Amino acid sequence: MVNPRNPFRHPSYRKWFGATTFLTITSSTNLAVSLAVIDATGNVAVAGVVAGCLTALELVAGIVGGGLADLRSRRTLLNRAVLVLCAADVALAALLVAVTLAGAGPSWGLAATLVALTAVASAASGLSDPALDGSLKTLITPAEYPRAMSAGHARSATLSIVGSPASGALYGVLPALPFVLRCVCDAGFLLCLRGITVDLGPPPTPGADARRRMLPRQIIGGYRESLRYLASEAALLRVLISAPLVNLMVFSATTWAVFSLRAEGMPAFQIGLVMAGFAVGGILGSAITPAITDRAPAGWTAILGLGFMVLAFGAFFALPHRPVLMFVIAVACMLPSPALNGGLFGYVFARTASGMQGRVLATFGLVGGLASVVAPMLSGAAVSAGLSAALGVGVCVVGLVGVLLLVTSRAVRSMRLDED
Repeated sequence: MVNPRNPFRHPSYRKWFGATTFLTITSSTNLAVSLAVIDATGNVAVAGVVAGCLTALELVAGIVGGGLADLRSRRTLLNRAVLVLCAADVALAALLVAVTLAGAGPSWGLAATLVALTAVASAASGLSDPALDGSLKTLITPAEYPRAMSAGHARSATLSIVGSPASGALYGVLPALPFVLRCVCDAGFLLCLRGITVDLGPPPTPGADARRRMLPRQIIGGYRESLRYLASEAALLRVLISAPLVNLMVFSATTWAVFSLRAEGMPAFQIGLVMAGFAVGGILGSAITPAITDRAPAGWTAILGLGFMVLAFGAFFALPHRPVLMFVIAVACMLPSPALNGGLFGYVFARTASGMQGRVLATFGLVGGLASVVAPMLSGAAVSAGLSAALGVGVCVVGLVGVLLLVTSRAVRSMRLDED
């Protein structure tokens, strides 16, 4: 008998999972983008600034995408956004083939062209993300959401382990090859999407098509509505405020590990081993997520899981820099992540109406994603100034504040996925 909380019992979800796997492969090859920017500029510092700007652009595009995902057909939005992503990857592959054949070195003209194309790809990816999240409302139930998130987390972690070395190896053979792979995966998603016959939403809005010229005002008005909704939900508001505080701790630790270990002269392979520990922890955590989320309340799963993560990341900063030890601690750091994310965002998923999913999830994506822009800057500055210990204490205290915001809220403590 199939578990009633198993999302894979739905044929449409199985097709959806297969389709989105192609996009996950595309995102797992982002190392090739970083390498291409470094080679084009000939300056690591400039490449770091470019990476931060691209992340910020993707977050802003996600806000626009969230508004569009609740106003227009999500299927159409996905088709168009991924088609643009595919076109950008085709152009990147062609550009790198031309550069390789010409034997050209770093130049600002090449760098500008490369950054423009990667910016288009980042914007297209950001636009599509809220439509992907919002579409799940029509495919699975809230009770199935934690298992779906767990499966997605395991997939992403596995591909991140394989994707970086694979894209690096392909780039070493020919810089265009990783982008050829991205083109194939983008096209694979578009083909699989055609096989999903379920309506992906949103629910029809009377008169929306008649007001196409008012679209910017519609998006702004829609976010006012979603923000009023979030303000009215005590638990969701606490989660929204807590998310960037916890994420700052997580992203700071992961970027600090790369910067500090490299500054100490640790070989790249050993740094890669340490970083793989976070992905392995995510995979193992995904395996135990169903046993936790099927039994424990969502609120306490998040509170206890985040409390454990604060302690684990504190140890990660404090312990000696030995690759095997850091790998083990990195695994422990991420073990609770799939379960607590499944509980928290499963509750968000359950409480939010289908017609508001895109905007609400885009809001969480923007607020939570701000840490990914700030963390590398903090980590780099701390390592350069010899303030790694201060960074560790600071971000873990900030993470603890995020946990306290949750544990002191009765609404969060009483969160359950099966209450509606």
